[in-house]
Amino acid sequence: MGALFAAAGATLVEHIGVAGLDVLDVATGTGNTARAAARAGARRVVGVDATPALLAEATRRSVADGTEIEWQEGDMEDLALADASFDRVLSSFGAMFATDQHHMAAELERVCRPGGRVGLTAWAVVSARFPSPEAAVELFETRAAPIMAAQRRSRPSVAGTTPGPPWSGCSARR
Repeated sequence: MGALFAAAGATLVEHIGVAGLDVLDVATGTGNTARAAARAGARRVVGVDATPALLAEATRRSVADGTEIEWQEGDMEDLALADASFDRVLSSFGAMFATDQHHMAAELERVCRPGGRVGLTAWAVVSARFPSPEAAVELFETRAAPIMAAQRRSRPSVAGTTPGPPWSGCSARR
């Protein structure tokens, strides 16, 4: 499952573009998305998470792979960061757990600079079709991923936009 999280973060970074930009990874967990942003040439990367043990693991991983990231302990719904301080505000499987989704969206937008972009990944809703996260992963790996890979190779771009990762629900509003 860790490989799936890492791949989703890397794909989000690839599609939203971070080279030369200031990037915030909200609910960074072990830092998969933040590290992908640093490897992709972001100017500055900050990863925020509420869990000290996850930040310790994120730090260990970034030291091991040589990525330079500023790790901060903090509440994703009340970020201790200045308004309009990042060009890209990302969250891979994190912001979806906010207790107040409308406030979470406003907080992500608050720290994003004008002209910047917010990019998110999230799981499908658990239902009869997806009775567990494992079932969603199995469906994704066996059915959806091959289809989306083919679509990604063939889908046209809309003038003035950059397509997000096909399964992430990537938001590029601004």
